[in-house]
Amino acid sequence: MRPPREQQRSFIFPQSAPVEALQQIQTAAVRRIAALYEQRGVGLRIATIDQDATIIESHKAAAQPHYQGGRGYQPMIALWAEADLVVTDEFRDGNVPAVQDPLSCARNAFASLPPSIHRKTFAKEASGVLRQWAEVDFAPSHRYEHKASRPLRYVGLRLLQPQGVLFADGSDRHYHAVVTNLEWDGGRLLQWQREKAGSIEHVHDEIKNGLGGSHMPSQRFNVNAAWMKIVLLSYNIASAVKGLCFSVQERTARFKRYRLLAVYVSGRMNRNNCVMRLRLCAPAETIARLATIWQIFSLPTQASSLRPRGGRGA
Repeated sequence: MRPPREQQRSFIFPQSAPVEALQQIQTAAVRRIAALYEQRGVGLRIATIDQDATIIESHKAAAQPHYQGGRGYQPMIALWAEADLVVTDEFRDGNVPAVQDPLSCARNAFASLPPSIHRKTFAKEASGVLRQWAEVDFAPSHRYEHKASRPLRYVGLRLLQPQGVLFADGSDRHYHAVVTNLEWDGGRLLQWQREKAGSIEHVHDEIKNGLGGSHMPSQRFNVNAAWMKIVLLSYNIASAVKGLCFSVQERTARFKRYRLLAVYVSGRMNRNNCVMRLRLCAPAETIARLATIWQIFSLPTQASSLRPRGGRGA
């Protein structure tokens, strides 16, 4: 399906039917998790899509070279920052840069959000740094931007140290900018942007180092794309468990600690008078945490749906 190299050096594969089916499962899971938050009285009304690509090294013959000098893949991942849920991804070759057609992934991300989301979507720090903002008159000169298109809003941010104090680079002030189409007050806009900043980098780290996403299992592109979908589904389930079942202090647990809190728990199944019982060797708070998980994420089975017949257990 790739065009000749002389015509186009990088190419974004369309999703195959099985991978698209996994995306439908992922979308349904995100909406189901949002409904669970709603039932718990913490409904989510705003969604910020934090989107970026990450490099996954691979020495397989089918892997393409990437800009850091190695070979591998470079999937684009879109995160619902407020809910810490991956809503969609676009598996890509290593030679496809993040700046190549990011709009298609963003559109799929917004289309995967639950209906409860509103579609339309200063200050002095403890160290004494002043956060100052101003509207910036800036006319972009990119050739691909149509001159008749509605201009975006450019908000400039200046971080100013108190007199006599310098940043690590020796200056007393730093300048940044935010490009947006939101019409909020500048201070509120910058504070909102700061609160969600860096969330996608955390997801990349957890996916690659905590869930095995850094190891591609196959030479086949679509097999690896399906593997990435399954990894992201695992991330969303764990994130939902932390957000709905863990205490406030435990919700930021990384996967190494998450396994100790909810996975690595010893127990024994006993059967007495046709009744199955589970005896756990764990502290009371761990048992209470597991009980909360089983209550919120109930998984009815064939055995639990059968009724005893003739006074005996099924």
